[in-house]
Amino acid sequence: MAPCIQLHRFLQLQDKERTHLFTFLVENPHEISTFDVRSREFHFAGHRWYVYTGKPNNEYFSFYLRIVNLGKDVKVNTVYSFNVINLVNCQNNYTYFSPPGGRVFSRNDDALSWGWKEFIRRETLLKPNGGFLFDGNKSLVELECKTYKTVIEETIQLPILSPNHPFPMVHTSPFSVGGFAWQIRIFPDGPDEENKGNVALFLHCTTANHLVKVKARFLIEGQPSPVVYEHTFPANCISEMPSGVAFPNRSEFMKSLTDNKLRVGIEFVGVTEVNEVHVTLSEPTSYPTVCVTPFEDLSGCPWVLKTLQASKLKLKLDQNEKTTTGLMEFYHRHVIWNATLVAPSADDCSMNIPLNTKGSLIGYFGENWSDADVIKSDVAIEDLTVDDNLYRTDVDDGYDRYSYISLHVEILSNHLLYKTPAPSPTGDRERKLLYSARKDRTQLHLKYQELLRHKTALESKCHNLERERSRLGFNNQQQNIEDDDDVTKEEIVPDFTKLLFDLMNDLSRRATLKSKQPSLESDKSHRPYRPPTITEKEMNKKYHEYRSDFSQLVKDCRLKPSKSATLQQKVDEIHQQMIEYIETKSGIRITKTVVSGSLGTDTCSSNRIDVDLHIFSPNFPRNGHVMWLPSLIMGLKCLLEDGSNEGKLEHLSQFICSSYSVQMLAYGEIEVDIYPSYDWQHQINDVITTTSSQPSSGGGYDGFYEELLRQRTSENLCWFSPDAAELQKSFIFEQPEQVKTVIRVVKQWRNEVDWKEYKWRPPSYLLMLLVVRAYENTLHDNTSYRNIIKHFIKLVLSTSAHKPARMRISWSRFYDPDDYNIEYSGSESSRDSPPIVQDPANPANNVAERPISWIPFRRNVQLWANRLMKDVVVDNKKLTGKI
Repeated sequence: MAPCIQLHRFLQLQDKERTHLFTFLVENPHEISTFDVRSREFHFAGHRWYVYTGKPNNEYFSFYLRIVNLGKDVKVNTVYSFNVINLVNCQNNYTYFSPPGGRVFSRNDDALSWGWKEFIRRETLLKPNGGFLFDGNKSLVELECKTYKTVIEETIQLPILSPNHPFPMVHTSPFSVGGFAWQIRIFPDGPDEENKGNVALFLHCTTANHLVKVKARFLIEGQPSPVVYEHTFPANCISEMPSGVAFPNRSEFMKSLTDNKLRVGIEFVGVTEVNEVHVTLSEPTSYPTVCVTPFEDLSGCPWVLKTLQASKLKLKLDQNEKTTTGLMEFYHRHVIWNATLVAPSADDCSMNIPLNTKGSLIGYFGENWSDADVIKSDVAIEDLTVDDNLYRTDVDDGYDRYSYISLHVEILSNHLLYKTPAPSPTGDRERKLLYSARKDRTQLHLKYQELLRHKTALESKCHNLERERSRLGFNNQQQNIEDDDDVTKEEIVPDFTKLLFDLMNDLSRRATLKSKQPSLESDKSHRPYRPPTITEKEMNKKYHEYRSDFSQLVKDCRLKPSKSATLQQKVDEIHQQMIEYIETKSGIRITKTVVSGSLGTDTCSSNRIDVDLHIFSPNFPRNGHVMWLPSLIMGLKCLLEDGSNEGKLEHLSQFICSSYSVQMLAYGEIEVDIYPSYDWQHQINDVITTTSSQPSSGGGYDGFYEELLRQRTSENLCWFSPDAAELQKSFIFEQPEQVKTVIRVVKQWRNEVDWKEYKWRPPSYLLMLLVVRAYENTLHDNTSYRNIIKHFIKLVLSTSAHKPARMRISWSRFYDPDDYNIEYSGSESSRDSPPIVQDPANPANNVAERPISWIPFRRNVQLWANRLMKDVVVDNKKLTGKI
């Protein structure tokens, strides 16, 4: 059976964003092979649209939204998102959002369709137990559109004013919106004597066969009018909006026009079809009676309006016998409508009476059945029978005498739905309530988590203050007992105010530099780059020995056992001292620490000693790092500097702030980086101990991965990398000793290369992952040190630009890589684009994006291979010879 996309459900929310939800049923996605699979056209924002999908390659399915028959100079802006629904666990849904400002659909810019080429992996969608398929061959895709508007602008040549031709008029080219034809009329000298001297704009409707209700604002030179005008254009006559905008044509504004050309436009907020229905009033003696009045909507679809005339007026929209004629099997019509009682003789539309004040009404109409809401108005029939009633029209044509009232029936939407179960207005209202409750629940959950974090922070500060109060009381008691010569041990006094002022000062500094981006970037300092001290001659001599005795290279890269034990003891000492000092002086509750880096993962080379200290606390915010992390790092730097000056942290020196950490030197030889991170694991315990009714899905690494899916840019995702330090360390630490030895060799080489600047230098974590993959590539062959290094070199050089596809490396140790799509810098055609090395602990982190360019990396690896491999020339195409 051929694949198809059918509109399955439709929902229109009465929120300020005017949200429309379209749910599509995708049948037989296994058979999708081209972009020709598209849905039926549907109506939204006064235009016709359709969605289409395809399988552009063997890996991904795509989803696009396209507008139909858009006129010239017409631009439609909307915020939208696609959501592939997982029926087993909604947290596994695949959702992609347009930019916050939405997308502009325009024929002029060849932007009639927008979407995502690589939306969801083919194997993920078609996995039998993945939750995306039901009944074996069906899936659901939800399209959400909101905050929409239609804008038309055109530059008009204004005529030269002449006394012989008073009140000249020019107009724009005709355009179509909502199925109606329009023009903007411009009067350079006003439309009449009363408004002479002003430039006036009017919206003109050139469609004469139907009523239409418009809400719009005018644009002049790109500036919108302060008022949103609302007007119902009558049928059977050429009409224009009675309200417009005017500007004095002798003002400085008009003098500033170039060549007397004016750019005018209009922004449509809403265009609604209106049907005028005349309902005949029955004689009072025959009440209650039912009056059936037929009419046709703009598309020619026939309807009947049933009115029950009793004590109160009641209305119901129903189908004509031709309404569902020709409907295919499994289809029915979904209509949203409303009605207003109008006063035909009144010029003021405020005299009209809305018959329904509880929101729009919903009706379902299938073959030989219907289910629709009923309007129970407050209009009394007796009031309509009074003589000279404003809403009643009396007719006496000589043959018959009767009276009728005029109703405006607004058709807000009209869609054909496919295989929708149990169509009912009640069920539709329930879906609205469930959707609104889902949004409210998400907001309440976020507020709840924020309150939990504030509660935890306050409890921590209270605990520290109570501990300090007890300590001071104990010291006072001891001083009363002991002699005056006894000296109590010096304690660290908390100074929360000092850290707070350091944070505030840095925030002020960043705010001052915010408008000066170059200055802000230059303000970010890093550990100064130090070129290697070994000369080229010494390097060639060493590698001459290594080629003849490879074991000497392995031996030179490893620290001596005594040296390694001493360094580990020093790291443990400064680790304990810094944690106690930070907790006591700042009041930050540190719930977990992770020691990683070269010493923490046992991969330290002999020519560089470094350690990374990750401090985890639930007091830190879980996201928004760009707002708080730089200032927190500056505050921690000032705090540690004070500790060093006071002698509490005497072994630390040379403090520097980077973008993500505080850098320093310990004992004059150990490079230390401190990374503050939010404790995702601790949140589970907070939620469970606070209330048993709250779900714990938002905590742990599952909550961490969910947060990563909400971050759409590489810049934002980089801030989260230290949060996964514990898993990163575990992944490297569990590797065989053979892999760690090769990592030391590669690090030793990296440290001996002059990279000129840190931005060209490959980070240690990237080198570790590449060595791990090189080791995995040798498992079927020879896992010697030489062979692993050979595969490492081949792996790096295989990323050159002439390759047909970008290299992708991932592991399934902590998550399924197929469940996550990551973004990466560069493009397919760019020579400088990095490969994809997916962090085994953080699915949204492409480790290969640092360094900023792989060209120097590949060039230096090639030079290293030439040194290490005898009589062999290495290029970017092939690596031969033996080590």
